[in-house]
Amino acid sequence: MIRLLITTLFSIGFFLSGYAQPRDTLTIEQQLERRGGIYLAQTRPTKYLALDVNHALGGFHRYRFFPGDELHFKARGEKYREELYAVSDTTFTILMANEVMNRDEPVSFRFDEVQKVMLHRRIPFVTAAGTLFPLAGSSTERPT
Repeated sequence: MIRLLITTLFSIGFFLSGYAQPRDTLTIEQQLERRGGIYLAQTRPTKYLALDVNHALGGFHRYRFFPGDELHFKARGEKYREELYAVSDTTFTILMANEVMNRDEPVSFRFDEVQKVMLHRRIPFVTAAGTLFPLAGSSTERPT
């Protein structure tokens, strides 16, 4: 009697679990395309901008910028913080807003025109503490 009850409960559970799962699940390729950026490059071959840096303390590190990633750099005497649009063998292209025409226009830069690339690395506890420490040092009392 108990075996029959347990068997019945298990069969009902397996029957209902088939309805609990969604039928239109995404494939791995579709999930990677949805995330974009570096994940999109894993689904199909694409060119990317590779920046090799030899830090004094940290050693060698390679930073990769894929189309769609934000790039912060200085070139032609101005600072740019734009989305990377395309990469070729000798140039890379960003999209800049043209307010007169009310659209984005591609602007290409040669690699030798770039003077500096600024990297913004988020280190979980260090970047959070960097904003808290100045607040902890400030005082609300006035000196008398």
